[in-house]
Amino acid sequence: MLIPKAKYVRDRKHRMFIASLPCLISNRDDTQAAHIRKGNGGGVGLKPSDIYCVPLSVDQHRLQGEIGEVGFWEPYMGYKRASKLARELYGVTGDRGKALELIGEWNNEIYNL
Repeated sequence: MLIPKAKYVRDRKHRMFIASLPCLISNRDDTQAAHIRKGNGGGVGLKPSDIYCVPLSVDQHRLQGEIGEVGFWEPYMGYKRASKLARELYGVTGDRGKALELIGEWNNEIYNL
């Protein structure tokens, strides 16, 4: 389910849910809710709405910050695709099965499985 852009949302339960999912890139379990700022109302020192967060491992989250979002997401169909996945995950928050399906679809798209 695709969620349209919405007002600024702070949702601790959603962030915790995202952090409980496996990393999109490495499939590791040491995940954090990583916000996608580019194009979503965020900036340096300003987090975008929690609608725009995805599960990344601690190392991948750090790398996203170090190299910048555009460069980080480029090998994975770009930050716009990652933002779309974030909105989809927000639409199924609390439903681990559906979230894992979305992550599986993401991996199939990215890695051509």
